[in-house]
Amino acid sequence: MIAGAIIQSCAKDIAMFIAARFLLGFGLSIASVAAPALVAELTYPTHRGKMTALYNTNWFVGAIIAGEFQYTDDPQ
Repeated sequence: MIAGAIIQSCAKDIAMFIAARFLLGFGLSIASVAAPALVAELTYPTHRGKMTALYNTNWFVGAIIAGEFQYTDDPQ
């Protein structure tokens, strides 16, 4: 995902930008499956449900916040 972000920020044309977006999407699909499993594995069994719920909730809260920043930062 880091390589995709670097390529996307340095893209010289639309093909390079689309390839970087593909890399980011591929990495994100792996991370979105692996991260909750890792959270569940590393937390104590008594806290496992809470931590996984917090992870899943904050995923969407982060998406809402990112959307708001994009909406308010749009130059149009």
